[in-house]
Amino acid sequence: MSNKGVIGVTSTDQFNQFINDNSYVLVDYYTTWCNPCRLAAPVIKSLSKTYPEVVFLKVDADKLSSLSDHNNIISYPTFQIIQNGKEHGRFTGYDDKLENTIEEHLIRMLNL
Repeated sequence: MSNKGVIGVTSTDQFNQFINDNSYVLVDYYTTWCNPCRLAAPVIKSLSKTYPEVVFLKVDADKLSSLSDHNNIISYPTFQIIQNGKEHGRFTGYDDKLENTIEEHLIRMLNL
């Protein structure tokens, strides 16, 4: 499977297409003014290379507020892990354990 890296979502339709067409998706809901979001970005980029079987999406919650509202996103960054179209996990915030936290969720989801 080719690695797409982190994909910036530009519309609700595009988001839905990725969710419907891919078994494993990690969504990073962020805002440009959120410092923890900026700190999380390189972690997400690195993980996208480690887990090519997972599609990594970034959703700018200010530009796509209807999408973040629909998914009840109230804090940033929020990470949503989706398997076969259904939410498999969700967590919010940034700390130095973020990479480990995401990997734990991905490993459980992928049954590794």
